[in-house]
This record gives sequence, structure tokens and C-alpha cells, in this order.
Amino acid sequence: MIWYPYTQMKTMEDPIQVTDAHGVILETPEGPLIDSISSWWSNDFGYAHPEITAAITEQAEHFSHIMLGGLTHAPVQRLAERLAEWLPGDLDYCFFSDSGSVAIEVALKMALQYYMNRGIKGRTAVLSLENSYHGDTFQAMKAGDDEDYHFVLEAYGPDPDFIHIPTEIDALEEAFRKYHDRLNCFIVEPLLQGAGGLRMYDISFLERARQLCDQYDVLLIFDEVATGFGRTGHRFVSDLVLPDILVLGKALTGGYLGHAATVARKHVFDAFYDDDPDKALMHGPTFMGNPLAASAALKVIEIFDRDDYLARVRRIEEVTRREMEGFSDPRVREVRIMGACVCIEVYDEADLAGFAAFARERGVFNRPFLQYLYAMVPYVISEEQLVTVLDTMKAWFRRDQMDRPAEGSSNRDAEGRSGQISRLADEIIRGRRLSRNDDLSWMISCDLEALCGAADRIRHALAGDKVDLCTIINGKAGRCSEDCKFCAQSARHPSECETYSFLDADAILAEAKANEAEGVDRFAVVTAGRALKGEEFEQALAAYRRLREETGLDLCASMGLLTKEQLIQLKEAGITRYHENIETSRRNFPNICTTHTYDDKIQVIRTAQEIGLSVCSGGIIGMGETWEDRIDMAVSLAELGIRSIPINALMPIAGTPLEDLPRLSEDEIRRTVAIFRFIVPEADIRLAAGRALCSDHGAALFCSGASSTITGNMLTTTGTTIRGDRRLLKELGRQV
Repeated sequence: MIWYPYTQMKTMEDPIQVTDAHGVILETPEGPLIDSISSWWSNDFGYAHPEITAAITEQAEHFSHIMLGGLTHAPVQRLAERLAEWLPGDLDYCFFSDSGSVAIEVALKMALQYYMNRGIKGRTAVLSLENSYHGDTFQAMKAGDDEDYHFVLEAYGPDPDFIHIPTEIDALEEAFRKYHDRLNCFIVEPLLQGAGGLRMYDISFLERARQLCDQYDVLLIFDEVATGFGRTGHRFVSDLVLPDILVLGKALTGGYLGHAATVARKHVFDAFYDDDPDKALMHGPTFMGNPLAASAALKVIEIFDRDDYLARVRRIEEVTRREMEGFSDPRVREVRIMGACVCIEVYDEADLAGFAAFARERGVFNRPFLQYLYAMVPYVISEEQLVTVLDTMKAWFRRDQMDRPAEGSSNRDAEGRSGQISRLADEIIRGRRLSRNDDLSWMISCDLEALCGAADRIRHALAGDKVDLCTIINGKAGRCSEDCKFCAQSARHPSECETYSFLDADAILAEAKANEAEGVDRFAVVTAGRALKGEEFEQALAAYRRLREETGLDLCASMGLLTKEQLIQLKEAGITRYHENIETSRRNFPNICTTHTYDDKIQVIRTAQEIGLSVCSGGIIGMGETWEDRIDMAVSLAELGIRSIPINALMPIAGTPLEDLPRLSEDEIRRTVAIFRFIVPEADIRLAAGRALCSDHGAALFCSGASSTITGNMLTTTGTTIRGDRRLLKELGRQV
């Protein structure tokens, strides 16, 4: 009898019989199924790949296995040499094993003995991540943090030598301060955590981890068993941040044979390379370096490079983002996308009960677990097949739309929900504040008019009727080094954009005085580029000194990722507020920009606040983000204490990577504004770019929670006129 994995044998359903497989298709007696999870994320190159099959067959005609104890053979020698050439840095020393979990055991053993061999005592602790998974062997289970899989460890009680932290830089730094003299390694699934919930995090966390490991002499281990070979959109995350030990598996052999590699850098290997036999690595899986597996791996590497599989991954991600855009459901906590991985996390795992059978009826094999419905498709999948997978995932949440309550009941339910929204607004006016601990998903699908009306009541009570009118001038345009996908000023995009160096102070002053004469309250100089510096920054300081002396305007600046010293200089020159958008949620930020990080922006915001400047920070909606991303952005701004929040609706610009995205509807913009008002009730919710998408220049937005606006033209899109905005706002009963 077969003892099947991860299931209660007594109650399990009969497994699906597979009779053949090719490409992404599993042939079954009930019909073909698209494999949407690549046989546990290993079969990236498709079933029955003719070249991989041929490589294994050819080797099998000579010998199928040779142990590496006292013997060696050409396939494993060539694989070790190829990996040394192919992998980044000095990841040159390959220890082979027969599974990812065993390879993790080898890595943890290496890390422990690395210090023993150097005569350093007490380095017995392992730092790992919360919600991590590194395999089901014992030390791998301890390094992981997944009670749903590894509850058997409860029999042993807590192990003080295994420490788990969240993917937060503050927690990372605190762990190193507290435990650095006990740690032998920090092990992570880089960027994408697999069986722990398909959680995704930012590269800045790994960059900081590398710095801390270097500072405290701790080995950094990357478990790329699942993330390697392009799954995250990168060949290996190790190409971005170099670990001391890298673990590979799964796709290493194209899903044909169990095989793995623990690859060490030179300084790690050198700690074992000695005349003393006690310093040898005493480990030796029977099937390590298996010649069939090594032959398959060599062919996989050849195919991956030759056929540009990273381009295939990029296309999978593009199609996935396109198809999942705008998808939301009250049962869905978050939709996450990275490379060739998409995950729909629901609040209650019961909401996924029955999905596997539902998918099979539509020709898709999928195996959700806990509250995670996900796809990790083979890279050879066609666009049509991929859309079928994604449509099946979305259709699961639409299947009950026909099951509506009776009309009368529905009306009563709607009235009840409207009453709840109104009561919540009253609580917020009286002092209640929403947080991450609150269920905010109802805002996505509740009655729009009830939500907007309640948001406007909150606005009137807590932000008042006085509208802060702000104008901006593009002080320096174009040739920006950053790759923000929404921005026409990036030098990396073939968009048509005016370019010029920092404007003459007379031109800036003339614009400011004209705006002041028309009744504007606030004026900001905005510049393109990562950070204004050098002579141009000195010009900006001189311009602000004149603005302070010759106008009565409140002065703001938006000049990129400035240093603390620069912010102090701007404050001394006359600005009272600094602008730095966070743009979107932390989760979504790497999808929008890769040349700087979300944490870079947070650092500027906190530095500005530290020196006594107020901060204006918001973002852009309509960039392919989810509703959950928008809610997360609002909560983050509330947590930062931001009191001026510009909301931009994307106006897609030709030549930018987002040029083909559909424009948002007015109702979607209204709902976003209202949600922000509920979450950040005392802030100036400031309308910015995108008002042209709305009727009557966005009058309805001012009745949905918006309290301020940027008026006049934007940076690269047309805005409104100051006179027109003043007239509109007076008609709405606002004070200008």
C-alpha cells in the first residue's frame, strides 16, 4: 500500500490516475488536465521534454549510478564545473544530495561545523523566518516555521537554538543585536516563501541581511530549492544578493529525478580543507551526484540559457498581472504575484473547500492548501493555457453569484449594511481609528453611495471645509535614472518627455507669484531624478530663499531621496513640508520600481519628520495593484502619521511600461478616496493627477472624502485651472 504525503490516509480522496504526460498536460482517464503547480514546483520545462529525456537515456546506456565514495564520473564533474561557471560570485563548491530537504540538512551542518573547524565555540543557533519551510527532515523542520506541517516537533518543546523573525528590517536588526554571538547562519527562502504561504517580500530585507551577516560573521544561506531557475522572475535571487551557501533542487533536473546541490563559497570550503581529518564534512547520501540526474541537470542549464526561459517567466508574469487586474472578492485577503507565481490568499480556508474538484471539471489540476489558492505553472505553458488556469481561479469566487437572496431580503440586508457603515463613521468621528487588526475587506464591495456619504461626513467633522489649494512646478524634467513604470520622465522608457536642467529662479518665482495671486495656498518645486544634488541643489536652495522672502505661500519640495543634511538645508531655506510618495503597498512596490526600494522612501519620510518637517505622501492607483494593496497603502500612511495624502489616478502615458493599462472608472476612484478617508480620517486627502477621468473635474470625489487638491497642471499630464477649481469648490460649499 502506498502511504501518500500530507494527508490522512483514512479519509483521503482517491488520487487522480495519470496515464501519460507531455508539456503541461497530465493525461488521465477522465481527460487531460493542465498542471498548474508543476509537480510541486519542479517541472518547469514540461513533461517528456525530448532533450532532457535523451540526455538521461544516453547516460543510462553506460551506467545509471556510481557512488562518489572513492569513485567519480564525468557527468557529475561536468555539472560541478558548469555550476561553478554559471552561479554568481565564488559559489564554486558543490556538495550533491538527493533532495532539497537533505541539501538543507547539509547546509545547516556546514554552517555549524564551519565555526567548529575555526575553533569558535557557542555558534549553535540558527536564525530563520516566520512562516518558512525548508523541508521535512528534522533540522530542516526546526529551521522552518510551519506548525501545520511540522506539529510533530511539539513533542520536543521549543528549541532555543532556532529563532524565527518576520520579514521586517527592524526585527532583523534586533535579532542580530541580540543573538549575533550565538548564530552560525541565517537561512531564508529569498523573496518568495513557498509552503509557508507563498509570502513575498522586498529585496531590501536581503540586502540588509547580507550587511549584518558580514558585520557579525554569520553565514547567509539561501534556500532556492523553489525560487531558483527563474521562479521569482530572477534567474536566482543569489544574482541580486550573494549568499555564503546556496541550496538548489526541484527544477535542477527539470523535475525528472530527485537531486539537489548545496553550493558553498570559497571561505566556507576553506574552513573544511585541512590536513586534519576531523575537519572533513562527514556526510554522504548514497545517490549524491547520480549520473542520470547530473546529465539531466546539465541539459536543463543548457536549455534555460539557450531558449531564454527568463523571457518566458516575464511573459507569464505580464499575462498574470493583466488577467488578475481588478480581481477582488470579500473572501480574498490578498492577491500576490511574483515571476511565475500567483497566490490568492483567503481569510478562511473553508472558502477553498471543493476547489480542486471544481478545477478538474474545467481541465485544470490544482492543489490549494490551507487558505492559499496558487499557481506555479511550467514555463512552457501557452498563454491560452495560462489564462484558463487564471480564469478557473477567478471563476471559483464567482460561482455563487447566481445564489442571491430574495429581493426584499437583499434590500433589507443593504439597508443594514448602510446602517453599519454610518455607525462606524460615527465611531471614527468620536475617536476610533482603524488598523491592520481590523477586517477592512468589506470596503471593497459595500454599497458605494453609503461608503462615500459616510466618508464625506468624516471629512466634514475631522478635516473641515477649508480646501488647501496646492500648485507644483516641474523644476527639472526628464532624464531620470530610476525605472518607475508609471513615469514618462524615466530615461529607461522610450516616452516623449520634455527635458531640461533646473529652472532659473526667476521663472520659479514668477510662477509662484502668479499662483498666489489666484488664491493658491501652497507651492512646491518638483524635480526629476533619484535625488537633486550638487549645483542644482544649491540653485533650489537659492530659489526657496527668494520664495520665502517674496511670497506668503506655504512652501513644499519634492526632490527625491535626499539626505538628512539636504532636508535640513531645505528647511532652513523656507520649506515646511517635504513630499515623498510611497506610491503603492510594500508588497506591490517591487512590481513598480526596482532601482530604489520602498524602505528607501520610508527612510526619507522618517528623516523629514525627525527634523520637524511635515510630510506629504500618497501614491498612484490604477497600476495593476489589488484593492488590498490600496488598503495596505492607506494603513501604512496612517501608521506613518501622514497628514497630507495625494491620490493620483494613473493616466497611462505612451512609451511607459504601463501605457496599455485601462483607465480607472470614476466609481473606482471614488471608492478609493472614501476608503482612505475612513482609514486616515484627519488627513488632507488631496486629489492629484487623474481628475480628468471623472465628470465635472471630480466634483463627486470632493463629496466622497477628498478635502484638498493639487490644482493647475501636473508634471507630465494636464490638470485643471486654479480659477475653475475655486469656482467648483465654492459651488460645493467649501472654503477657498
